[in-house]
Amino acid sequence: MSTSLRIGGDQPSEPKSFCTHIVDYFSSADGPADLLKAIQLSAQYMQVLPLSREQWRVADSVRDAASDGWSMLVWADVVAEGTKFYQKTDELIRVFCNPSLAQRDEGISHLAKQTLLQGVDFLNTVSEGSLLMHNKKWVDMGKCAPWICGVFEGTSLISDGVDASNQWDLMNQIRTVRQGNLVIEVEEIAALDLRGRLCLVRLVKDGASIVLSIAGLAIMLSGIAVEGSALLMGLLLVLSTIFLVTKIFAHFYERVVVERLPPLPSF
Repeated sequence: MSTSLRIGGDQPSEPKSFCTHIVDYFSSADGPADLLKAIQLSAQYMQVLPLSREQWRVADSVRDAASDGWSMLVWADVVAEGTKFYQKTDELIRVFCNPSLAQRDEGISHLAKQTLLQGVDFLNTVSEGSLLMHNKKWVDMGKCAPWICGVFEGTSLISDGVDASNQWDLMNQIRTVRQGNLVIEVEEIAALDLRGRLCLVRLVKDGASIVLSIAGLAIMLSGIAVEGSALLMGLLLVLSTIFLVTKIFAHFYERVVVERLPPLPSF
């Protein structure tokens, strides 16, 4: 993941309307999945309210329907992540098998890191899909279920930890440029500030996900029944909401605000 201070596209382009960004979002793999997660979380919040038995049943049905849709959509992510992992692996092998390539060692090191991280993301998506199918009782994972849960939480922790580290490094670079003696224009300062806010939002998202992963591992190892603790269920629900809201906000903030900025040089 790059931590360059370059902001905006390589060349100016006609900015898209907000409606176009919404259409693009729901045409991507993330959009429909995030919508179903939002519906599921909303139904869980509804169950906290003093509802009648019939209203409770409706909320439960909505949550289950959203969960079913999410459980099926995740396998589209598995295919997408698997394709990316294959492409990165193929690129690494081609560079490794070309001894005459300039800066070959640096290229191998960089591609090896990217391939490893892409493999972690692929494994994370596969384990998530397997867990969802197990929880829906579509497939019985048996004694493997706790191990799959551990793989999912562990790979989530690695992936979000690396992303949080990259965002923190980028924020430090921005802070150095802003507070240093580098001569930059006022417009560039404003662009750096906007990019820094995006990093901050992503840090909050990654932080919520990291806490959720740690909590998931602790629950798995201790054998705590989440359903039996209203406080724990409420905490996990709030963290899941923070993660989803900041993820969606960062997506649109980057495309509506940051990508409209003129490109800046790397410092």
